Amino acid sequence: MGYWSSVVKRDTLRDMSNHPWAELLKNTLAQVQPDTLAELEASGELNDFLTGKVKRCQQEIRTMQASGMDHQEAQEIAISEMLPRDPEA
Repeated sequence: MGYWSSVVKRDTLRDMSNHPWAELLKNTLAQVQPDTLAELEASGELNDFLTGKVKRCQQEIRTMQASGMDHQEAQEIAISEMLPRDPEA
């Protein structure tokens, strides 16, 4: 069992691999880190990776809101932090 599968199992996360943010994350990975995407697909960890990242993003939004931040601003920051960046940029 890989890291992301163990996280999903440990935290009993429901599958979020079809969430719109998961699609955004997957598409971004395909553009900026295709090797990482290929590794996740080959290991069977992709759906659990997407689930874990989306869930963490949602938690970060709630945390930022609890500290007084506007929902829209918190969402923009959390999604921006979730998405991988081009290593050359």
